[in-house]
Amino acid sequence: MLVDIRWGLAVLIGFVAVVVALGLLVRLVAWSTAARVPAGRATPDLIDTPPAVVNLLMNGLRAAPEAAAATLLDLAARGHLELYQPAADPGETVVRVRRGAHAGLTSYEQRVLDRVDVAPGVHPLTLADLARRQAQDGQTWQERLVVATREDAIARGLMRVGATPPAMVVLVVGLMLLVVLSCVPGVFVVDLAGMTERLGDTGVAVAVLGIAFVLMLLAIFAVVGLGGELRDDRLTAEGRRVARHWSGVARWLNGHEAFADLPPASVTVWDSYIPYGVALGVATRATATVDLRVGRVDVIRSPLGDRLVRIRYPATGGLKATSAGVRVLSGLIGIALVAAIVTRDLPDWAAPVAITVGALLTLRWAYRIVRGLADLVGPASVSGRVVRIVPFGTFGDAETTKRLTKLFHGPPLSWLTRRVGAPTVTSDGTGLSPGFFVVLDDGTSPVLQAWLATPRSASRLRPGDDVTARVQRWTKRLTGTRDVDAHPTDNSQAAARH
Repeated sequence: MLVDIRWGLAVLIGFVAVVVALGLLVRLVAWSTAARVPAGRATPDLIDTPPAVVNLLMNGLRAAPEAAAATLLDLAARGHLELYQPAADPGETVVRVRRGAHAGLTSYEQRVLDRVDVAPGVHPLTLADLARRQAQDGQTWQERLVVATREDAIARGLMRVGATPPAMVVLVVGLMLLVVLSCVPGVFVVDLAGMTERLGDTGVAVAVLGIAFVLMLLAIFAVVGLGGELRDDRLTAEGRRVARHWSGVARWLNGHEAFADLPPASVTVWDSYIPYGVALGVATRATATVDLRVGRVDVIRSPLGDRLVRIRYPATGGLKATSAGVRVLSGLIGIALVAAIVTRDLPDWAAPVAITVGALLTLRWAYRIVRGLADLVGPASVSGRVVRIVPFGTFGDAETTKRLTKLFHGPPLSWLTRRVGAPTVTSDGTGLSPGFFVVLDDGTSPVLQAWLATPRSASRLRPGDDVTARVQRWTKRLTGTRDVDAHPTDNSQAAARH
């Protein structure tokens, strides 16, 4: 039996190794075949390509993080709106939409114009107002704008979609191989459980297929997670030529040291060079000042080092938005339920499947318990600048918002409000945000982690604050902060400073 157990463990470890290798191979092929911007010779010549499309090309067709900002400044350069900076702070630049017909705009240009327009008689918005507004549709708005930008790039013959990416071929072939390999561990599990003779040929086949099905599902999730995003976008020959030209424009603009520090209102002097500078990632100050992508955004240009960084958001569904203590408790309850089920008298055909599923769930919940205890016993510290604070969801309507606001500030839930804070009312008063994502940038990481924060914790922070945060690395929760240059303080002292 010892030899059998060793063979069984070897087969299981081999299966896991194949899954990991397949996922990493898919990621490697996807990376090696991704669209890349060819280098071009420095040139000051601007060609007829919308800045939003330029931003998409310069980011390898993966994202267009500054499409909205570049389009706003392009509309100003073309006379559809005006920017007026009354003081030294570029954030106080006033955005006025000029009345009259705005013919010839693309759908995404019209979307940006509608975003900054206000009703007659209402004071026009400033760039700081646009960056502070917490619109419920922020992420959806940005995604639709990028979709419209991609459609324009396709219509211009700069990119094509629909071709099967090589990484997808590797993924499909690998999963077909795993379908066969997943049956091998099932045979060993049934044999080690001593069910081969008792079940008979039919029962063994059913048990093996059941175990193989479970392993295959787990393998698919693992391979897809390791493989990452697979895109079928490709630059056409014309797209490579245009991207090469704009790469040369970026090199030319980088040769002007003062250009990076120009505010958005300088579009009146520099004309279209400012919006294209934002699209190309070389107009650092203008990029940092204009932010129409209110809400959850996956890619931003950080003001620290002028870097394009990706934000990794933790999942918030089910128990994933809960604290480490809640996860530990749920793991203990789960293991107890598995033990109660597995120890019952089960039919011979169901016992192997129940044991396998129960063992996998127990391992998962044991992992949850260990990681949760690690978060509770040893919280970590991270330092950086707060670059974004956005709600991770909204719920309710105007009437529900009024009722729940009174409830959270009333006696029944006052203890919860004192501990984590009441849900924050959205700017238009039609919904509540139960919590926030806080994004810290250390100035070097290409991927930034968004930390879950309660309304109380988030209310003490502002974009631009340099802080050291106490976090739980597994649950991705922010539990406290202090200023970088200050001595450690408790939450009440931090609240007093902010």
